[in-house]
Amino acid sequence: NVEFRGQAFGLKDEPLDNARYLWIFGDGASKDGKNITHIYQYPGEYIAALNVSSGEYSASDYMLVKALPNQVFISEIKTGADSFIEFENKSKQEIDISGCQIKYNNQTFIFPQSTAIRPNAYLAIPSSISGMVFNSGKGIIEFLYSGGFKADVFNYDGILKDGQSFNRDGKSSFVGALTPGGKNSSGVSNFLSADKNPQPNAKEQKTEAQKADSEKLSKEGARQGDGINADAGVGAINLTSSKGSSKTYFIIVILAVIIFGAAAILFIRRQRGV
Repeated sequence: NVEFRGQAFGLKDEPLDNARYLWIFGDGASKDGKNITHIYQYPGEYIAALNVSSGEYSASDYMLVKALPNQVFISEIKTGADSFIEFENKSKQEIDISGCQIKYNNQTFIFPQSTAIRPNAYLAIPSSISGMVFNSGKGIIEFLYSGGFKADVFNYDGILKDGQSFNRDGKSSFVGALTPGGKNSSGVSNFLSADKNPQPNAKEQKTEAQKADSEKLSKEGARQGDGINADAGVGAINLTSSKGSSKTYFIIVILAVIIFGAAAILFIRRQRGV
């Protein structure tokens, strides 16, 4: 939103009252008027021209206009009786928002002339000035250029607790602490009211599932010792009997060695007897 102001003087440096002012904005648009505003739809550099004519005399002048990407956006919303809306200017330039509008439901607030936001600064508008009370729950608030084009849209959803507001850093939205006119606080949750219970993430769900399985196995193990679970009891008995089998096998091996030794002695004696 650019404001253009022209002034024409005669041969004796007197102001010309009946002169015609024709502005050429460089983007294909033009308009008559001494002091006017124009909105450039796209960022870029444009050559704007002013043609002034009075009777048989005329003159022209030119200027370079740099249209920057919009860096003014709605950064914070407070719902309820003490509602307010906050804007942030992320650019390094002072931005004039004269004639821009806030639209909510069927209500419209228009910024008066000479309203500007300083570079990297915030501007909070309370409901006592805007006349707007933002309802709790879901809502959509629009920030419009003076020509009615949308500059930004803020969607919110949730019930805020005391001291909370809906915040945004330009990319994501979250519930945070009230900071009207200042830098937003770190988020509590992405667009979730503090009244809503956050759902555990996948990792937490997996840990809970593993914990439940572990408790289940522990209970089953305890039941096995009591002989409640028949299948588990078989396993436990087999484990115990396998230890007994090892002991029995060891005894059998010793006996076999002894018997083998006795047989060997008997065989040798028989050979000697022969």
